[in-house]
Amino acid sequence: MELHDSDRLHTWPFLLVRHAHAVPRGSWDGPDPARPLSKAGQAQLRRLGGVLGAYAPERVLSSPSVRCASTVRPWAEASGVPLVTRKGLSEEGFEVDPTKAARTLRSLMDDAAPVALCTHRPLLPTVLQEVWRRAGKEVPRGTRRMLKRLVETPMDKGEVLACTMVGAGKDARVVAVERHRPPS
Repeated sequence: MELHDSDRLHTWPFLLVRHAHAVPRGSWDGPDPARPLSKAGQAQLRRLGGVLGAYAPERVLSSPSVRCASTVRPWAEASGVPLVTRKGLSEEGFEVDPTKAARTLRSLMDDAAPVALCTHRPLLPTVLQEVWRRAGKEVPRGTRRMLKRLVETPMDKGEVLACTMVGAGKDARVVAVERHRPPS
């Protein structure tokens, strides 16, 4: 009753996705944003689709880089969920203006709707710092430590960090976190 009275039963998922394994930079002679998924990355897509499907995001945002968009596009298309790309979620866009990723995240927190966000390693500390900052008192200490470690140590390629959120805007809080890591 206390949770209901404090409007803490209405939750929404925020899914942070690190793109699946891509062709190594040294093996690719084209522009980096066009670098595709490797065979290992293609194999990760089925598992990723299952994880995304379990949380049923209503929106999918991604870097326009091929490796990111290709990571979430199969699930988005199969589910009829729009895939929106944002240059500010790309490595190149982040280099030009690092504040765009944080603004996108704040906008998603304002919307408080089920969403998946796929991006690159260099942006993850910025996004994860904000997620860690929003981890409420009800989150176990070990989960808060894990989020803090992820700020400093990157998520695995193809990993999904599923955050259960309550509230919206500045009041949006993380109340639970699950890591869905690819098999090694």
